[in-house]
Amino acid sequence: MVYRHAAFPIVGCCGVLDGRSDRPRDSPSEVLSEPWILFPAFFSVLFISGPFEEESGWRGYALSCLQAKFNALVSSFILGIVWALWHIPQFLIPGNGMFYKTPIWPFIPTVVAATILFTWVYNNTNGSLLAMLLMHTTFNLSMFTFPVLDTSLGYVYVLGVFTVAAIVVAGSIERGHKNGQS
Repeated sequence: MVYRHAAFPIVGCCGVLDGRSDRPRDSPSEVLSEPWILFPAFFSVLFISGPFEEESGWRGYALSCLQAKFNALVSSFILGIVWALWHIPQFLIPGNGMFYKTPIWPFIPTVVAATILFTWVYNNTNGSLLAMLLMHTTFNLSMFTFPVLDTSLGYVYVLGVFTVAAIVVAGSIERGHKNGQS
């Protein structure tokens, strides 16, 4: 089941290999050129950039309520749309990093696809918020660590990788339902 863990590195490598970056050629990601930054950056992203504030609501409350009424896939689609819309105001703030540079059209389906993956991990870790915090933080940190979003096709890469991963996970969810597993 290595494919589940390959999404973040694959997206990062696409950004590095694309070469059509807004970043000067001799200016790699600060985190890649100074790896000691990863440890404080991880905790900064965890506590300041969304995961800690969002996950208790998205997975800890909303997903549980949705899954009480719908299956995991439908719950993921609903939560993914809500989660994507939650971020829309960030696109309107000039200079707001990746949001201001990112087109909305690939962002929304990427968040929906990511939500399918998050739901699968949440359900397969018995509702572990710690797993969700780690996954959300790693995802956010990887967007800053690897220069994928500085490329002209950055979010298209992210959308493609997460869509493929979500299709694989959705297929395993459906197979699990047919076999009597959740």
